[in-house]
Amino acid sequence: MTLRPVDMQVIVPKVTEVGKQQQVQNLAPDQQQHFLGQQGQVEADHRQKTVQSSPQSEEGRIRERQQNKQGRQQGKSKSGRRDQDEQEESVPQDPLRGRLLDIKI
Repeated sequence: MTLRPVDMQVIVPKVTEVGKQQQVQNLAPDQQQHFLGQQGQVEADHRQKTVQSSPQSEEGRIRERQQNKQGRQQGKSKSGRRDQDEQEESVPQDPLRGRLLDIKI
């Protein structure tokens, strides 16, 4: 294919335009990736700063557990002393355990 001088006069000015368009196309994925990264960081910061509310069903379960635990503790406090005395008598104690402390520097 031969180029005539008239063709060269039309092509040369368009080379700069085509070069700019090509540069924009080459940089577009990098810019999009950068923008998405920044947007993700902003969302992560926002999520970290906001208080997350728990569903009410979970709150009810927690309250039930606390009430059950309090009820058990009240029941154990009456018979707890007897159980502790029985456990202390049944478990043999090691005479060296809990009296000496080894420290290495």
